[in-house]
Amino acid sequence: MIFTPALNNAMALLGRAMIAMLFIPGGISKLTGFAGTVGYIASKGVPLPEVCAAIAIIVELGLGIALLVGWKTRWAALAIAIFTVAITFIFHAFWAVPAEQVM
Repeated sequence: MIFTPALNNAMALLGRAMIAMLFIPGGISKLTGFAGTVGYIASKGVPLPEVCAAIAIIVELGLGIALLVGWKTRWAALAIAIFTVAITFIFHAFWAVPAEQVM
């Protein structure tokens, strides 16, 4: 198969759209349910939950849209990756779930 610049651009757009769709809906739900998001963040013992919720919205929604439209894609992808690694250890610690709660 010969990869033309047009095909490369289309595939890059498709890849960016698929990655962005992992984050944009989460950012929208955090924005519309801000109080619930703040409550969940506070329940994990994170200081300044309102600020952290705002940062999460900016990263998920703002950088997700930037990634989707192709604006500063490498920086947006890097920031999203760093954010994802950081929140994984706080909010998605599946390895710490008791064995009887594992599905």
